[in-house]
Formats: sequence, structure tokens, C-alpha cells
Amino acid sequence: MIRRSFVYALLLALTAACGGPPAAPHDPSTGPRPGGVGGGDVVAGEAAFASLGCKGCHGSRAEPGGVGPNLFTIAWSPAEEAEARETILKGRPDHKPPMPGYEGEVDATKMADLLAFLRGK
Repeated sequence: MIRRSFVYALLLALTAACGGPPAAPHDPSTGPRPGGVGGGDVVAGEAAFASLGCKGCHGSRAEPGGVGPNLFTIAWSPAEEAEARETILKGRPDHKPPMPGYEGEVDATKMADLLAFLRGK
């Protein structure tokens, strides 16, 4: 009886030390991926930033001179993050040059990834 309890406890300890069972693949319909900043994935956010063409107006890091605002120097308060979410989805047609909206292209996961990338810089 003692031997079985010891083996069971040892197996539990080894499983915990090794990180437990492998994680299930992420289902994008469940929202942001675990890990990263604020639930988003920084690497995926950088890829989305590039693939959506954001670099063309906002630069790729904190260099000055872009036609859009420098997104890498923002403190990202909850209000600024809410405004960024709205702007990414709806765009800013009144700006010169106008910013396109990405509603339908940016889902909850991609939004979390983009914001994680921007907050991480």
C-alpha cells in the first residue's frame, strides 16, 4: 500500500516537473492565444502588422517620419487600447491619408496578437 502511494506521488511530481501533458492546439474561435502579452502572441502580431501593411504608414519600430502615428511610443492605457481596436476595425477615413478598416480581416485572436506586438515594443 505504501509503495503504490509512493509511485503515484512520484508520477504526479514528474508530470508536474515536465510541464504536464502536452497542450491541445489553440482553437482560434475561443479568442486570444494563451501566453504573450495580454493573451496575444507577439510574434504572430508582428507578422500580422507586416501582412496588413501597417509598416507602410506606421513604420516597423519607433523610427520617426511615418505618415501615420508612431504606435510604438504609446503607453497603451485601456482607453488607448479601446481606441486602437476601434480604429483597426473601422479605419479612419477622415485622416490624411485615410486609414483603411480591417473588419472581417482581423478577428479577436489577430487583434490580441497585434496589440501584444505593439505593447511589447
